[in-house]
Amino acid sequence: MIPSLLFDNHGSALMIFSLVTLPFMWRTNKDLWHVTKKFLLCLPLWTVYIILVTARAEATYALRPDVQFGFFFFVFVIFLTSLGFWIKKFPRAALILPILCFALFTWIFSGKRTLCPSTFNHVPESICVEVSQHLIDQIIDADLAGLEEVKITVPKGDDVDNYPFPLYMGKNISRTLHAHGMISRRLEVKILPDATLNERFNLP
Repeated sequence: MIPSLLFDNHGSALMIFSLVTLPFMWRTNKDLWHVTKKFLLCLPLWTVYIILVTARAEATYALRPDVQFGFFFFVFVIFLTSLGFWIKKFPRAALILPILCFALFTWIFSGKRTLCPSTFNHVPESICVEVSQHLIDQIIDADLAGLEEVKITVPKGDDVDNYPFPLYMGKNISRTLHAHGMISRRLEVKILPDATLNERFNLP
């Protein structure tokens, strides 16, 4: 996602627009510059924090979409602050600039990289389907057998909570399968990481 925003499909236009605006903001609107400066300082601090957390956890942590949202927050705030600066400076542009902004975002997020399938560690989609079916089949079989509780095997994940197959996902899977009519009732699902499944499905 971050490469899509910065480099692919002309996403760098966001950054260029903001960087061009900042000198004008610094010279003509000190109050707005003072606020924007805080976000500019927070972005590298956030980056350092993520690097430290990733070093403590694992390298793939930084690739999680929920982690990357922090980066988007700072970039979008700086961009929208720059947009607001020009709208205030040229009130007649109050209509056209938001339209151009919308067109720019549409342009950025409509390319091959942005809309391509996104899987953990770039695992092929077919493998993801096989793994998902393996999990679902175990729960369906337990439901057909009349069990109230089932232990299902999942591939081995990280050493914290077995992400991307977290130990706490059993309740959510059971609720979802029941909501879609795939099982007759909600079961107590316990997660058992199994490293042999990584070999079977050729997972890292």
